[in-house]
Amino acid sequence: MINPFQYTIVTDPWNLASVDVHEINASAFQRCCEALDRVRAEGRSTSVLLYGEAGSGKTHLLARLRSYLKNQAHMSVFVAVRLHTSPNRFWRHLRKSFVESLLRIAQGNRSQLEFVFMRRLYLHSRKKHLTLKQLRQDIDELSVEADLSWNVSKAIENLVRKRHRRDSVAWLKGDLLPSTVLEKIGLAPGYDEMEDVEDQACEIVKELCRLAGPTIPVVICFDQVEALQRYPRDVEGLFTFGQAIRSLHDETNNVLLVSCLQSFFLEQLKTAVTQPDYAALAINESTLNPLTFKESLKLVKARIDSCAEISELRDSLYTEFETKLKEVVWMKTGRTAREVLARCADLFEAWGKSKSLKAVYPEPKLSDAEFLADQITFREERAIQDIQPEHMEEVIQDAVPVLVHVLDENWSEQDQNRPRDIDIILESPNLKVAISLCNQQSLRSLAGRFKRLGNQIREDNLDKIFVIRHPELPISLGAKKTRKYLERLKQHKAVFYSPDIELIAALEALRSLLADAKAGDLSNNGNTVSSSTVINWLKKTMNISVLAFIDQIIGESDTTKGEDFEIMQDLRSLLEEERVIKLVDAALKLATDPDTLQTLVREFPRQIGLLQGQPSVLFQFIPESVRG
Repeated sequence: MINPFQYTIVTDPWNLASVDVHEINASAFQRCCEALDRVRAEGRSTSVLLYGEAGSGKTHLLARLRSYLKNQAHMSVFVAVRLHTSPNRFWRHLRKSFVESLLRIAQGNRSQLEFVFMRRLYLHSRKKHLTLKQLRQDIDELSVEADLSWNVSKAIENLVRKRHRRDSVAWLKGDLLPSTVLEKIGLAPGYDEMEDVEDQACEIVKELCRLAGPTIPVVICFDQVEALQRYPRDVEGLFTFGQAIRSLHDETNNVLLVSCLQSFFLEQLKTAVTQPDYAALAINESTLNPLTFKESLKLVKARIDSCAEISELRDSLYTEFETKLKEVVWMKTGRTAREVLARCADLFEAWGKSKSLKAVYPEPKLSDAEFLADQITFREERAIQDIQPEHMEEVIQDAVPVLVHVLDENWSEQDQNRPRDIDIILESPNLKVAISLCNQQSLRSLAGRFKRLGNQIREDNLDKIFVIRHPELPISLGAKKTRKYLERLKQHKAVFYSPDIELIAALEALRSLLADAKAGDLSNNGNTVSSSTVINWLKKTMNISVLAFIDQIIGESDTTKGEDFEIMQDLRSLLEEERVIKLVDAALKLATDPDTLQTLVREFPRQIGLLQGQPSVLFQFIPESVRG
C-alpha cells in the first residue's frame, strides 16, 4: 500500500508536490506575489528573502510560486537556480540555469523562451504572419530595441525557426564551440578567446532579462544559498552572490529576485555580503514558520485524501491521526512540515500492519551511515549519465576545493587575483598548486593556453600546475604545436590528466551530497542530516579514486606524470580484490618494476600501505587522518 506521507522533500521547484496546503506559509507566499505585482506595475526590479528551519518548505514554496505563475493570465518567466557552484563560476552557473529554465516547456510543445520571444516579436510587429524577409527585419529591430547582441539574437532565432537547435542551446548555456560550428549556425566566433568568461555570462543573463521586456516579469529563485560556503569561514561565494544580486537589481527593471536559506545562516550571510548588497537582496523579507497544530491537521488530511486506496477508511484514520498527533508530534511547540510528515509516515506503516496506531511501532530505519551510502550510490548512477566536458569543469571547480579542505583543513582556495588560464589555486602553508581546465574544442586555442601556462608557472611562483582535459577530447597526433607546448609544460612541474567518467560522477555525487546537507535538504526518514555528519562520514569512507585524485593534485611530488597516475589507479583496483599483495607480485601484474612501484607508493601514501621487509607487502590502507 502506498504511504501518503512519504516523499517529504521537494528538491526541484519545477516539480510541485501532489499535495499542497495553501494555508502553510501563506504569508511568505503572499509577500512574493505582492513583490511580483510591484515589478509588473512599477517597472522596477525588487527582491524577497525567505528563511526558515530545515524542512520548513522553502523549495516547496518556490514550486507553489511557479505553479501560480503558470496559471496566471499575465505571462511571466520562472527561473530556478540551485547554488551548487564556486565563486569563480557564479555567472556561468546562473547563465546555464537561466537557459535551462527558459527551455522548460510552458504550454503545448513551446518553451518559455519561445513564448517570450514570439510575444515580444508580436508586440513589436503587431502582425500574426510574417514572411521570412519580414521576420529577419523584425528580429533585427527587436534586437536593437531590447539591446541584444548578435549572437543572442541569432541563437534564439535558430531555436524559434527550429534550426541548429542543439548547437544554439549549447552556446546559450555557455558551452565553448569550435569556430566551424559557430560559423555554421551563424554566430560570431572568438568568444572562447575572451579573457573573462564570467563577464560574458553576466551580460548574457542581463540580455535574457531584457528580452522579456517591461511587460513580462522574470522571477529568478535562488535556492540552497548555504552551499556557496565551501568550508568554515569561507565568504567568497556569499560575497559574489551579494554582488550578483545587486547587479541584477540595479541593472534590470523587470526582475523579481527570490532567495532562500535557513534561519541560522542569516547572520553569516549578513556578515559575508556588503550592506548595499544585502539591502538589494532583502527588500522584502519573510519567515517560514513551523506549523501550527491546525496547519498540521490540514496537511495530514490532505495527504490522506490524496490516497485513493484508503478512501473508505479516511474518516476513522484521520481521527486516529489527530489523536496521535496530540500525543506525539506536539510534545513541543511547532514542528516543521518535514517532521510532521516523517512521524506520520511511521504511524501509517504501523497502521498498515495492525489497522491500529496504538499496537505496532514501525521498524527501525536506516542509520545515517547506511542512508549516506545509498545516497552516494544513487547520485553516482544519476551523474554518470550527464558528464559532458563543460559539466566536468563545473564539477571539478566546485568539488575539488571543498574535498581538499575536508581531507586536510590546512588547505584552502585562493580566490583573488587568479592569473588568466588558471581556474583554481589551492594553498597550504607549504605548497601552492594551480588547476587549469583545458577543454577547448579548438586545438589552436588549446595550444595558446598551454603556451601561456608555461609562462605562468615561472611568473606566479607555483609549485605545480595540474592540467585537466575531458577524456572525450583527445589531442590528435597531428596537433604538433599543441603537443609541443604540452610537453614543455610537463617539463616544468605540470601534470596532465584526463579523469575517467566514473571519477567525475563520484565527484558530482559528493558535491551534491554536501550542498544538500549544507542547505538542510538532506533528510533520513524526516531527520535532517547535518553537513558535519556528512563530512565525518566522508572522512571514513571517501571513494578511493577520489582520494587518489585529490592526492595527485596536492601531493608534494611535482614529478608524477599521468601514466604514473594510471598505475596508481590500477593498483587501487588490484587492492580492492587482493587487499594484501607482495610488492613484486603487484609490479608483475601492473607491468612495471618493483622499485618504480615502491617509489610511487611512497609519494602517495594516503591510500596504499607499504610494509617493508622480506618480502615487501602492499595493502589497502586508510590513515587515521582520513578515518577521522
